[in-house]
Amino acid sequence: MKRPSFPGAFQGLVLTCLVCCLFPCTAEEKKNVRILFVIGGVGTGGGSECGGKLGEHVECKSEQRASIHNDRDHSGNHGWSGKATLLKANGFEVKEIEEGPWDQPSHIAFSDMDLGTFDVIVMGSNNVLNYPENDVDALETFVKKGGGVLFISDANFGPEWTAAMKSDQQFLHRFGLVVNQDFGTYTCEREKDFTDAGKTHPILKGVTRFDGEGVSPITVHKNIPPNVKLEILVRARTVKTPDGTRRKAGSRDAALVVGEVGHGRIAAYFDRNTFFNRNGAGTDIHRFDNATLMGGLYRWLAGDTDVQDQSESE
Repeated sequence: MKRPSFPGAFQGLVLTCLVCCLFPCTAEEKKNVRILFVIGGVGTGGGSECGGKLGEHVECKSEQRASIHNDRDHSGNHGWSGKATLLKANGFEVKEIEEGPWDQPSHIAFSDMDLGTFDVIVMGSNNVLNYPENDVDALETFVKKGGGVLFISDANFGPEWTAAMKSDQQFLHRFGLVVNQDFGTYTCEREKDFTDAGKTHPILKGVTRFDGEGVSPITVHKNIPPNVKLEILVRARTVKTPDGTRRKAGSRDAALVVGEVGHGRIAAYFDRNTFFNRNGAGTDIHRFDNATLMGGLYRWLAGDTDVQDQSESE
C-alpha cells in the first residue's frame, strides 16, 4: 500500500522534530564528526531490480546505490539524502566517495588516503570484488587506531545478486563476520528480537522496533580474531523460503552486531532500506524507530555513548 505524502512544510516540521529528538545538543556535545560514505560507481547497483547487462539501464542502477545526494521522495526511491540531512543538521560532516563506473571499475585506494581525517566510514554499495590487500589493511588499521566502520549489505547495492555480499566480505573477514545472501522482510522488536546486550546498549536506547526489506543477516564466525570483541544486539529471524534466508537462523545470526577492535568500533547491519528517504522502497527512515536507530549507530561509532532515550524526550 502506498503511504500518503505530506506537504513540504509539514515534512520540514517532522524533520525538525526528528533532529531535536534524535540528536539532543548541549554546549559540551562533540561536533563536526566526519563521516565518509563509500559507494559503488555509476551504473553498478540495482542488478536484480533494474535488469539488463552492465551498461544498460544506467540511471536506474545508479539510483539504487543509496547516495547521500539522492533526494528523491517518489514511491520506491532508494535515496539517503534525508539521512544525510539529519546528520548535517547536528554538526556531522558527511562526504561521499565513489568507486569507478561500470565501464571502468576501480577500487578506493584507502592506503593512499589519510583516513584519520574521518571518524566513521560507511561501507555501503561498494562493489569492487578485488580490493588490494594493502587497502583492506588500511581500513582495519583505521579501526584499530580509533575509527568507526559501519557495514550495510544489500543485494541491490551490487550489479548482480551476490556482488554486494562478496565485496563486503573482503573486509568483514578481518573482524570475524560473514554476510549472508539477501532474503527476508520483517520488523525487529525489542521484546522478541533484542538480546539482553541489545536491550541495554546505547545504540538501541529509545528503539522499540525497526524494519528492513530484503535483509542480509550477519553471521558471527566461530573463529573470531583475538583482537576483536563482538556482541549481537539484535537476532536475525528465520523466514521461510523464498522470502527468507536459505537456512534456519541460528544463535550466531544477527540483524545488528557490533564490536570493538583495538581502540575502534565496528557495526554490521542487515539492510539499506531502513534509512531510505520518505516513501522509500519497502520502508524508510520515517517508519517505526528507524531514525532513532540511525542516530544511535552513528553516535556510538563516533565514540559517543551518551545516546538519549527518545522515549524520555517525548
